Amino acid sequence: YAFGFNKVIESVVIGSNTKVIMNNAFNNCEALTTINLPVGLETIEASAFCYCSSLNNFELPSTLKFIGYGAFNMCTTLTVLVIPESVETIDGYAFAWCTGLKELYIHDTLINFGQGAIYSCSKLRVYTEYQEIPTTWHKEFNPSNRPIVWGYEIAK
Repeated sequence: YAFGFNKVIESVVIGSNTKVIMNNAFNNCEALTTINLPVGLETIEASAFCYCSSLNNFELPSTLKFIGYGAFNMCTTLTVLVIPESVETIDGYAFAWCTGLKELYIHDTLINFGQGAIYSCSKLRVYTEYQEIPTTWHKEFNPSNRPIVWGYEIAK
């Protein structure tokens, strides 16, 4: 909870040597709208940006490998997110209750998509390069049965 529950912080620039954003680091920073995540970042741990209900302006770096459990849970103003090719795991409930999320783009390099990862994302449509559900994805990654466009070519 390094910055957790800070009701004033609106923008964050993460240092260029940062490899990991720890559990709950920005949990419940309701005024946070923008984060600048550096190339070199590899891990966003559990609930790192959970309940950041104003967060809508950021890009995930090309070095990111792991998005933890509930990392962006309840980020209700996110609308579009492209998961970089480097990401191998999106843990359970990572984007659950992101009710403003409309588009999520996933490359065919994502190995693990956790249980409920996109639970209750009522406006979401997922675009993926995969032709069908990989056997390594949790069978309940999409319990809200959001539409998925299989075989979608993501611009590189």
